[in-house]
Amino acid sequence: MKNFLILLFFTTSLSCFSQKKDTASYYYRRYEPTKNELIECGLKQKKNKELFDQLSEEAKNTDFKKLTSVIINDLKNSDFKGEVILFYVNYINTICGHDDDYRFNCVMEHNTTDPFYNNRSWTYNDFISLSKILNTKIIVPSKKNFGFSNSNRLFGEDMKEAISRYKEFKTGLVKDKEVHQENKKFFYLSEKKKNKNWLLQTDLIYNKVLNYSYDTLYFEFKNLPDYKVQVTVMINFIPISKTYEYNNGEWSLIDTQ
Repeated sequence: MKNFLILLFFTTSLSCFSQKKDTASYYYRRYEPTKNELIECGLKQKKNKELFDQLSEEAKNTDFKKLTSVIINDLKNSDFKGEVILFYVNYINTICGHDDDYRFNCVMEHNTTDPFYNNRSWTYNDFISLSKILNTKIIVPSKKNFGFSNSNRLFGEDMKEAISRYKEFKTGLVKDKEVHQENKKFFYLSEKKKNKNWLLQTDLIYNKVLNYSYDTLYFEFKNLPDYKVQVTVMINFIPISKTYEYNNGEWSLIDTQ
C-alpha cells in the first residue's frame, strides 16, 4: 500500500492558459526570447541538472522512510485548538494566467523540489500513527483544490477497498450544506470512541465544518542538498518551516522558522 498513497499536504500550480512547447522552453503567443534570455536559461538548466544529480546521489544513501515518523512525532495536540482536523493528503492550488505568461519561461528538465521525499512517501499506516500522536483529535483525511475552483473531498466510498483492511479507520456520515453529499459515508481516524455513523456536517465548497470546532493541516516538502529535507507544516494555512538532516542513519531537526 505504500505506493498507493498520495499524502500529505503536495502543492502544484496549474495554468488555465495553453502554451506552445519548443524543445526545452515554452512560448506564449509566439513570444521570441532574446539571446540573453536563452543564455541565462541554459545556465539555469545546467544548475538544475547539477542539483538533481547531487540529490540523486545523496538519495541512494538516505533512508527517507524514517523521516515520516520524525515529522509526525514533532506534532502535538496543543498545536491544534479544534476537535476535528481536516488533513489535506493532497492539496492542489489552481491559478489562472497572469502577466508573466506574455514573457519567455525557461523550463527546467528535472524536478529538484521534492523528487525523492514528498507526499507520496506517506502511507495509510502513517495516517494511523498521526492519529495516535494527535490522540485527542478526530483526523479527517481529505483532498483539497483551492484557487480557480474550490472543492474539498473527504476519503469516501471510492477508497473503501484500500482502507477497509485497516481496522483503525472508522466510518461516518457526511451531510454537506452545498454539495449533494447527504448521508454519504467517509473515513476518519480517532482514538476517541465515536458511533459508527458519526455525523459530520460540512460546507465543503468553503472548507468548513459546521458542527465541530476544527483546524486544517497539510505539508509541503522540499529536498535540499547535503542530506536535508525542508518540511513546511501548514496549520490553518499558517506555515512553520522545519529542516531535518540525515546523519549516521538518523533524522534530526536542525532548524525551525
